[in-house]
Amino acid sequence: MSVGFISVRPNPVHREFMKGAQSQLFGGWFMGLAKSKKPWLNKLHNRFLSPASGFFNALPYYNQYDYIVVPDYGLILGVWIKRISSNTKLIYFNYSPFFYDFPNKSIWKQRYFRHWLKEIDGMISASYMVDQIAKKEMDVPSVVSYPYGGEDFAGVNQEPNAKHLIVISSLHKTKGIVRAIEVYRSVRERLGSNPKLFILGDGPMKKELASMVRDDPLICLLGHQPLEVVQRYLAQSFVLLQLCFLDSFPVSVLEAGSVGVFPVVSDSVGSSEVLPPELTVGGGEAKEAVEKVMALYRLSPELRAGLRNRVKEIVSSFCKERQVADFRAKFWKLLEQLNDGQD
Repeated sequence: MSVGFISVRPNPVHREFMKGAQSQLFGGWFMGLAKSKKPWLNKLHNRFLSPASGFFNALPYYNQYDYIVVPDYGLILGVWIKRISSNTKLIYFNYSPFFYDFPNKSIWKQRYFRHWLKEIDGMISASYMVDQIAKKEMDVPSVVSYPYGGEDFAGVNQEPNAKHLIVISSLHKTKGIVRAIEVYRSVRERLGSNPKLFILGDGPMKKELASMVRDDPLICLLGHQPLEVVQRYLAQSFVLLQLCFLDSFPVSVLEAGSVGVFPVVSDSVGSSEVLPPELTVGGGEAKEAVEKVMALYRLSPELRAGLRNRVKEIVSSFCKERQVADFRAKFWKLLEQLNDGQD
């Protein structure tokens, strides 16, 4: 049994898994464009160049693999390979906004994508929430395997007097950045002190947000930063706000928890499935988020330490070694389901 992975930016868990599997990673000749600061180059890369280069890299081997595994931007490429091969099954990585944006697409786009979706044989989802959303469009065997934890942040300790709030996210309208700013301003007013809000990330809302916060020196729009800079800002933070309207399982939640930062997360984010109720917000409502954050600031040192330890225990279960084992077990379980369906 052999497996081909088509991905330009695989999760570290997938990389580790592939080391121990009879598999091959088909990347792209244009990987450098993925790091470009120009949005149109990123768009060109994700939609055309990455799938095209992956296709030509994979083409000589198309008939050697029993299974091809693809993310959303490799879907059409995977279908092509499946169609020209003799007996290949297609497995889809479900960890992007593709399916929860699906109802907002035009009727013609929906029909176009459904033409390709019917070729998918199995699915690996990043959370139960996004798994159920995807199953509204297709009924295939699926497993849930969460992303790896904040292993790179495990040695970073929160500063004793950390009081600031932080957002780590792409700057997109679905990520709830504006709502996070509203929550921060309400919290700052009620605290009567001056914590800062660090916003780390880049995206199409950058100019809009810059205009929105230009008269507020306590809101720091920091753009995309390297790992060591993110670690430094997390160490100074008390609360991470992740108030997306819908998201699969942002790894920043695990990274924050490993440092000792409390992640306050909308229940429309997949990571809410594993966090204590003190840290989840129904519907991502700003008013409830403010109350949850204020409750954290008011906790006694003993209760705060207890909740922090609970979060760290959750995060430790997502460390890379355990997660590689979980991903491997779930992956082979999915293959067994597909093989049973064939018999």
